[in-house]
Amino acid sequence: STISSWLGQGAKLLEPLADKIREYICAANQIHGDDTPVKVLDPGKGETKTGRIWVYVKDGRPINDTSPIAACYFYSPDRTGARPEEHLKNFTGTLHADAYSGYNKLYIDDDNPDATINEAGCWAHVRRKFYDITIANDKANIAFAVIEKIGEIYLVESEARGLDPGKRLEIRQDKSVKLVNELFAGFKKAYSQLPKKSSTAKAIAYATNNEKALRR
Repeated sequence: STISSWLGQGAKLLEPLADKIREYICAANQIHGDDTPVKVLDPGKGETKTGRIWVYVKDGRPINDTSPIAACYFYSPDRTGARPEEHLKNFTGTLHADAYSGYNKLYIDDDNPDATINEAGCWAHVRRKFYDITIANDKANIAFAVIEKIGEIYLVESEARGLDPGKRLEIRQDKSVKLVNELFAGFKKAYSQLPKKSSTAKAIAYATNNEKALRR
């Protein structure tokens, strides 16, 4: 009981610190977000259930920005959209994340003009869908070509990383725009020729359905 008391007191002492870290992250103008399933005990049932861990990260520093990076975490027993809505209620800026529909009410668009967050899509999630296809089929030519093209975009990012925002924009406008235009043109051409239930067509649909956010 003494140990339990100490642990309880320690948790209470850490709560204000965790709140400050969350406030610091939500004060940034751009953050990254994701969630992952986690098995937790289901009291009284002698088994486990699936909860979620949500993480938000501040790390978009230009080369002379010495402000510390930070990550904060939330636990929830489910994956409803109400969770990120509560987590990010004080955030204004750009959220880099996957295409989870639970974020949709947070994003600024024609149907949601009072929202405060711009959506930036995740290229790694797009790439992963095509990579999974190549693991299952070593003759998946379209998937291999997409991975190669995304790799070229990544090379541009490796050149731009750490530079001042204006210089990063200049490099992306000079090099990335052409690559992204070529990629989406290829998506649309290939999609018209594929069975719509094929894994490649589904991967292409994921990308084209999120084109605006990925271009951002």
